[in-house]
Amino acid sequence: MHFLRFFAIILNIQTVLNQILETLQQLEPKAQTNEKVWMDAYEVKSYFNIHRSTLYRWKREKILCPAKVGRKDMYLRSEVEKVIKESRLQSFFNF
Repeated sequence: MHFLRFFAIILNIQTVLNQILETLQQLEPKAQTNEKVWMDAYEVKSYFNIHRSTLYRWKREKILCPAKVGRKDMYLRSEVEKVIKESRLQSFFNF
């Protein structure tokens, strides 16, 4: 009995959070410029506070596809932001 009530509450919370997420995505300001900001692996790791292995796993799994400039991998900041946002939302909803 208590389990079913708890489960119903969790489902209601998830529904409300999904609605909030949809509203926030609609309100999110669109990029006003077409300027592309490129970052190397070190900048991505320090700016977004992610571990080196996470960045390399995303590269290996083709979640992020960096451009090669010489020997350096260069990432579009907008693509990295998108992947991080999706991964954090996915981990939040997969409780």
